[in-house]
Parts: sequence; C-alpha cells; structure tokens
Amino acid sequence: MQAEYYMHKEIFETPDVLEKIHKRRSEIKKVFERISNFAPESIMEVSRGTSDNAALYGRYALEYSARLPVSLAAFSLYTWYGKFPKTKKSLVIGISQSGETEDVCSVIEVTKKSGAFTIGITNTKNSTLSEKSEISIYLNAGKERSIAATKTYSATLMIFLELAVLFGAETDFAKLFKGVSEVLSREREISDIAERYRFANDLIVIGRGFNYATSNETALKMRETSQMNATGFSAIDFLHGPLASVSPLTPIIFFIPEDATFRSNLEVLKKIKEKGGDVLVVSDNKKALKLGDVSFRIPPSDTLSYPIVNVVFAQLFAFETAVLKRKNPDKPQFLSKITKGV
Repeated sequence: MQAEYYMHKEIFETPDVLEKIHKRRSEIKKVFERISNFAPESIMEVSRGTSDNAALYGRYALEYSARLPVSLAAFSLYTWYGKFPKTKKSLVIGISQSGETEDVCSVIEVTKKSGAFTIGITNTKNSTLSEKSEISIYLNAGKERSIAATKTYSATLMIFLELAVLFGAETDFAKLFKGVSEVLSREREISDIAERYRFANDLIVIGRGFNYATSNETALKMRETSQMNATGFSAIDFLHGPLASVSPLTPIIFFIPEDATFRSNLEVLKKIKEKGGDVLVVSDNKKALKLGDVSFRIPPSDTLSYPIVNVVFAQLFAFETAVLKRKNPDKPQFLSKITKGV
C-alpha cells in the first residue's frame, strides 16, 4: 500500500539525494569561497513553512561553525511596514524548494539591492528565487510530488551541513549515511510504533539545540499529514509553562540524542515522567530509552548529523500515522505545494 504514495517513495530517495549532494561538495566549496571573499558580518535566512524549520537548523549550524550571528527574516517589515534592517554587510540566504515563495523572493530582491550577498537554496532551476539571487545552490533532489516535503527538507539540511564543515565544523559523513539507511530499513518497527498513536488528536514534540528544528518539523509533518494538533517545543522552553499541560492523554515525542544537550534533556524527560507524561523517546542512549513508554533507538551519530537521521524517523512516523488514520499524506486538506503570499 505504501508504494502508491509519493511521500513514501520520496522519503526512501533521501539516501541517494544526500550522497549526491556530498559528491558535489567542490561546487559548494566555490559558494563558500564567494562567502569568504564577501566577509559578511552577519547572516539572515529567509524562509517559510518546512524551509523555515530547515533554516532553524541552518541557524544553529552556521552560528556554531562560522561564529556569526544568524537571524530569521521578519517578513512583514519588508512586505507591509516598509522598515527593515540594514543588510549591506550581511549574507542573506533565501530558502524555497519551489523557488516561487513570493515573500522570500521579495526579501531577497530588497536585500540584494541594499548590498547584501544573496544566496538562493532551491530545488528548482530557473525559478524566481534563483533569478533574483546572486548565486544559487540547487538541491537536485528530483521532483517532489507529495505536498509534504521530505527529501527536500533533508537535502536543505545537508547543504547547511556541508557549509558548516567548510566553516570548520566536524562530522562523520559515512556514519550519517549509514544512520539514515538504517532508520529506513526499520520501517516496520516505526509502523508498529505509529499504531499506538493512530487515535491521538494532540501531540507534543520536544527537542533542543540542533534538534529544536527537528521538533518543529516533526510537529509540522504531523499537522500536515494527519491533521493532528501537534506543537514543537525546545526542551528547556517546555519547562517555562507548557509542562503544566502534561497529561497521559497527550502523547509526547522527545528527541534526545547523546550530544552536548543530553544531560539537560534527560532531566527534562524525568520531570515529564514525574508528571505522568506518555513519552516516545527517540535516542541512542540507553538511559533515555529506558525512560520511554515507547522508544526508538537511533544509530549513534554526531552533533550536526543527528537532526538529519532523526527527521527520517519523523517523516516515516508521520507517513505511517497518516495512513493508519486513513488520510492521504500526499494531498493534505487545504494545502498546495506552492503557497502564495498574502
């Protein structure tokens, strides 16, 4: 049954897409050299929807590696209020899989005129974004037919990872590719986990640091494909109010990899369990896995790679849940692949 859905097919194309991007690292290095020659003093990312979650990962990756402040564009300042920050010494990165997101293209156009160095990350050549940007990085992920973006999200993270490595970060690409493939090989296990949540209407998703983007993207995928009331939180922000909403009736997914945030995340997990929370733990650490009402063991990875491995689990979980709920994950209600600005 899964084979009839584009979303399923496109998730399983992810390993090939990631490896092809890695093989193009000399091309990405040329972009990096252009960035270095421009010598930006700050970075601004311009994105919407799924790309906004990819940008959040990009913010962590670039601040971590380039040690430059990274912000996310405040669109209404450009499109409605007509008052926006000076970006003459900024690198501005527009992200749109279609390359046709109107407000993203508008901000790129304005900032380019102001003297910013603009880069477009898109899956579509000859798109408006690529035409308006000074330089483009193409995902080359192949056509994505499902409205719910999967392989293009992972591809965007991979572009940011490659840039971060060029800025000096370290990652083990072989371990990353192996981890993604292993998660995909355990689809039946993920389907069995999804069965437990087929009647849930609400969902909380928690991550921290690099995996804050994963929590937001997981929640978005659950909203899109299963029309669940799903919300993503940073682990530490969850303690500032949302903890009061913990209930056995509202399941929680907690991404808790064994990176620098692990010890803090483990304490948050313990607090949630003390309050009676029902938690699906996604981790590579035995202590965390044992605390889960349900657990999924991810393969060991490293700081920058965990979100790429984790989101493959999230995408398959969202797909399997949608099918169990008798939803069409390829065509969520009210949504279209390209969203026009208003």
